[in-house]
This record gives sequence, structure tokens and C-alpha cells, in this order.
Amino acid sequence: MISLLSIYVLAVVPEPTPIWLRTLAGSIGVVLGGVFGFFRGKVTPIRTGELPDTIYVGPSLAASLLWVVAFALRYWVRMSEHQLPILMALTDGLILFPPAAYVVMYWMIHRKYERLKGAPATNENTL
Repeated sequence: MISLLSIYVLAVVPEPTPIWLRTLAGSIGVVLGGVFGFFRGKVTPIRTGELPDTIYVGPSLAASLLWVVAFALRYWVRMSEHQLPILMALTDGLILFPPAAYVVMYWMIHRKYERLKGAPATNENTL
């Protein structure tokens, strides 16, 4: 919800930064977030639950820190004295990095779950 609100504010509030620079920074943030999410999804441990079609996903401090660091850096840049267009564009990339990482991470976890669901039954299925 916070990301959606931030993206809405970015679209509505007038910004002196050129749109091409904001688009480039946002695209870089999405690509880097996607790469991070891909590898995060690959290493996330999951196992099947007791109920049908349920899984347990291992906890991740890194995923929580991702949001905190991205928003803290964005806040720091926005509140700094250096209001350069490149820094303002960087904040757009920082806003789009976490949602992209989460979308790709959960997609990878879903793919891992589908493989796990099709595996032969053992005492404890884990990937």
C-alpha cells in the first residue's frame, strides 16, 4: 500500500526532474529489483504445509530491510540540501525497487511450490 501511494504521489506532484530521467531511473530500479527478487526467490526455503495447497516460507530479515533501506535512502535524498535532478530521479528508482523485488520473489516461490507439489511424497518436502 505504501508503494502504491508513493507511486501515485510521484505521478501527481509536479517535479522539475525531466521525465526521461525519471523513467530511466524507474526502469533501472525495476530491473535491479527484479534481479534481487529472482535470486531471493531462488534461495528462500519453503516446505509444504499440513493442509492441502499450503506452504511455509522461511522468514527473511533481508526482505524487511529492503523496504526500510529503500524508503530511508529516498527520505534522506529528498530532505538533503542537494536537490540535483539525478538525485531526485534516483528516488524514483528506489521507490520501484522493492515492489519489483517482491513480485519476482513471490513468482519464484510460486514456481518452486509448483515443483514441490508435483514431487513424490516424503516425510517432509522441502526446497
